[in-house]
This record gives sequence, C-alpha cells and structure tokens, in this order.
Amino acid sequence: MTWAGKNTRAWSNDRIELALKIGRVCRRDWLFTDADLGLIFPEQDMARGLAVLRDLSRILTERGILHHVCDGTLLGIVREDGFVPGDNDIDFRVDRKALTADLEIALEAQGFTIFKRSYVEGRTANIGIARDGIAVDFYGAQFAQGTTRFDLVFKRAFLSYREPFDGVKMQRFHGVPLSVPKEPEAHLRFVYGKEWRQVPENWDDLFSHGALFRCSGGYRYLRTAFMRFEAARAELSANARPDPLPSSRLRRELNLLKRVFAA
Repeated sequence: MTWAGKNTRAWSNDRIELALKIGRVCRRDWLFTDADLGLIFPEQDMARGLAVLRDLSRILTERGILHHVCDGTLLGIVREDGFVPGDNDIDFRVDRKALTADLEIALEAQGFTIFKRSYVEGRTANIGIARDGIAVDFYGAQFAQGTTRFDLVFKRAFLSYREPFDGVKMQRFHGVPLSVPKEPEAHLRFVYGKEWRQVPENWDDLFSHGALFRCSGGYRYLRTAFMRFEAARAELSANARPDPLPSSRLRRELNLLKRVFAA
C-alpha cells in the first residue's frame, strides 16, 4: 500500500490502480433527458451526423482548441467509412482547459444544447451536447508530449484513462475535414486490442477500454469497479486482452483490497 495524500490511499496490482478518496470527488449534472432531446443513433441519419461533425470541427479548429475524434466515432471512420451501427453518440477528445462557458456559448450559437456536465475534483471533466437528435460527448483531455489523460464519472467515483498521443492530423470523412490521431489504427489497437476491427458485442465502454488504469472513490465503488473491470477482461480474453484472474486469486485480491482500505 502507498499513501497518495492526506485523504487518499492507493492500491494496485498489475492490472489496475485503485485510489481510496474520502468525500465527494465527482458529480454529474443532467440538464435534459434523452427523451427531451429526441436522440437517435448517428448511423440512422448520416446527413445529420456529418453536419454535426462539420460544425463541431469548425468551431474547435477556429478557436485553436486541440482535439480529435476518438473511440467509436474514430472506429467507424476507419473501419466502416461511416458510423458504427448501434453507437449512440459521437466522441471527441477536447483539451480540458477549453471546456469553458465561452465554448458553451459558441456551441449554443450553432444550435447545440448542453445536456450534461461532469465534474471531477472540482473541475469540468466532460460535457454532453446535442443537436438535431445527435448526441456528442466532449471528453476533456490533458494532452501532453507522448500521452493523453482523461477522466470519466462512474457512480460516485471516477475512472482515469491514459493513452499514447503523438499528435493529430486532418482527414476527410465524406467531405468533412476532421482532426484524428496521427496514427489512427495504432490508436484503435491500443483502445480495442489487436483485433480492433472486430470489437465484440459485449464491449463495456467504461471497463473494456484499453486506456483505463485507475479508479478513484469510496471503497464501495472501488470494489464494484474492480469486479466490473475483471468481468470486462474476462469477456475480452478471446480478443487478445489479458486473461481474467482465476477465481481464487480474485478472492485474494478482494480480501487484500478490503484490508488495505479498512486499515
């Protein structure tokens, strides 16, 4: 066990780090529901999805904000030359420092509705926006030389992700100029594994993601996160990801986790 601060204890194995944090560490505010917004899957209306991508790319580029499409949206561009069937939104990594009221005003001026905000340790971590039934996640990222870091809210805890970053390039997608990782296929391989062209149906957006390295929060949520992490790895063991922990070791890990955080 290592101490990570006055109100934080950290524990890790060779698969994931868990950090016990006392108090409220995150919050998610829902301003509108899916029903309020009439959301559809981007694949259901390609024209609407492309219009959303075009306008968001222009807004972010004109404001000099470092960003790129990511996750399912990038997968669709590279693998499908379209949107992934069943993917319910469009995904962007956006410089976390740019998630400000000024940016929200610029988005609203182009017809976008801010329907969700997430906060981690007092800072805006990501926002959800929508227009014409198309939802978009802006994942606030800390870009640095060689790596990108971002956080997502999970219940009353938060998950931290870290992925390689070698810069961005512009790529056209059905005539729309988009910022993408400089090596898109390498990025997808890191996120989804070696068999990234055949992502399994039981993919867990939070816990299957290859960049996940830490969960922070109260013990109850750390235990839940650890169990879900191992379940996700078990589901993906045939997809060139690490084998799940044997049940005996899993029990030992959970007992150790309880002793560490109960001390």
